[in-house]
Parts: sequence; structure tokens; C-alpha cells
Amino acid sequence: MFDEGFVSKKVQDLLLLAKNRGSFRLPVEPSEIANLCSVVSVEDRPMIPEGVLAPVPGGFKVFLQDNFASDPGSRIRRRFTFAHELVHTFFYSVEGNSPRAMKGAPRGPKLERLCQFGAGEILVPEFLLKQNLPSGKAASAEDLLQLAATFDVSLEVIFRRIQKLGLVAEDEFAAALVDRARRGLSEGWNLIRGWNRCGRSEGRTLDLELRSLPRQRRSGREKSTDQGGPTFSS
Repeated sequence: MFDEGFVSKKVQDLLLLAKNRGSFRLPVEPSEIANLCSVVSVEDRPMIPEGVLAPVPGGFKVFLQDNFASDPGSRIRRRFTFAHELVHTFFYSVEGNSPRAMKGAPRGPKLERLCQFGAGEILVPEFLLKQNLPSGKAASAEDLLQLAATFDVSLEVIFRRIQKLGLVAEDEFAAALVDRARRGLSEGWNLIRGWNRCGRSEGRTLDLELRSLPRQRRSGREKSTDQGGPTFSS
């Protein structure tokens, strides 16, 4: 029951409700739809976790880390964390005085993976993503950079959404995310395996760059090569 399908349905219902109430626009602002998830208040505070959801009488309080508010990329990261906390509300019943965790709701790593997945779906809805790909699929690094700017998210989020939905023109373009701290290839269209390497779960912000890997066809076989082209920083 509590899988990606469950989360996707919750996200669809949330965005439809936001649209019907006139609080849905691009880029999607978690702060504008938080009340639809029974969030009664949001507070920035110095703390170790990036975000915390606290059930309280009448709904939820969201606490967001502000230790590094002046750091580059912190605003975009805060948006994702906020959306992540909204997904946590999906696993509660809000009937009665105070929210209660649903029976059988996931905990630990599984719960966090589902919330990461849902945050991406909130900030980058599938139908809007497709609308912003005129050719139907991403065919260049520039496409990814433009999408990241349009949806106001990191390259990592766009990369994962495009990969998850199969919206890359694989005959024309390949890409990889590189963790510069580890000095090696970290992600590829065919290499992503879940969310275990995302910055949130490791407790740090990944220093990522995007490399376009043009594809060549030789003797009927496809080969990807890194031709030393430009590197696009996130």
C-alpha cells in the first residue's frame, strides 16, 4: 500500500486541490500549498536536521533549518526540504484532534526514500515537465539547465525526474552527474539506483556538476564518449 504509487496519487490529489483553489503555479511553492496538508505553521530555526515535521493539535508544524541560509543554493535546497516534509503528512490520519501515524506506515529509510520521491513529484509535476519539453524529451545539457531554472530546483532533482520518467532522448544524448568531492562518475541515466546517494540522506550537500556525453554509433553498436565538452555546474 505505502509505495511510490501511493505517494504519486497523494501528490496528484494535492496539486489538483491547489489548482482548484487557485494556489497552483510554476514554480510550485511549497509554502503556498502547505495549508492543504494541514500545516498550521512554519518556523526557521538553527538545528541539525534540514527539516522536521511535528504533529500538533489541529495539524502539523514544520521546522526548517536556517543554519546555512546564506550559502549558495540554500534557497533551492530549502524548497526541496519543505516539499519533503509535506510528503511526510501523507502518512498521517488527520481525523480527530491531533494527527496520528497511519497503521502500517513505513518508517526509517523507506519512509525517507518515499518522501524524497514525493518532493520531486511536487516540485516537478510530470504533466508540467512534459509541457516544458517541446520535443518531448531532454536532448541536451542545456535542456536540463533550463528545466532546473524553470522549476526552481537543483540539477540533481531534474536529472532524477527525467530519468525516472524516461524523458531523455537516448539516441541523441546521454548525461552523468559527477560528485566532484569524490572525483569520479557518480550517476548516469542507466546507473541511478534509488535515492541512497542524495545529499539529504548523507547529511551534506553534494557538489555536483553535469557532463554531457555525446553518443556515437559504430558498426551498428552505440557507444558513449566523454569528449571533454563544457561542464555545467549546479
